[in-house]
Amino acid sequence: MNARTQTQRDPVCGMTVSDGAHTTVYHGVTFHFCSAQCLAHFLEAPALFAGAVRGEDIRAMPKRRLLRIATGAALDETCRRLQAMMGVSAIRAEADRLHIDYDLRRVSLSQIEAEIQAAGIVLKGGLHALRRSL
Repeated sequence: MNARTQTQRDPVCGMTVSDGAHTTVYHGVTFHFCSAQCLAHFLEAPALFAGAVRGEDIRAMPKRRLLRIATGAALDETCRRLQAMMGVSAIRAEADRLHIDYDLRRVSLSQIEAEIQAAGIVLKGGLHALRRSL
């Protein structure tokens, strides 16, 4: 295997990857990922992950978000789905809010929001949506 064109370490989470189930090519370099979630996160901002980084230098980027719920009642299911995502470390649900702690290095807010929407929850828009996008 040519070391200049391939890597066997997931550039997002640092895990060793033994198969090529999730791969992409960026600037002529083939990157391998442990999961579809890591691949999707890489594709959102490849320049963030494409540089040469030693596995032991990958540090967590903790983030905490408060997401306000507009509609939806499946909070238990939503919490289960989010907890199963790689990088989500804590979730606390209230009547109309979700408090989420996650590692920005492993999962993005857009991936979290997509999982919430897939569970049938609609997040508030307006100013709250604008703050989430910043």
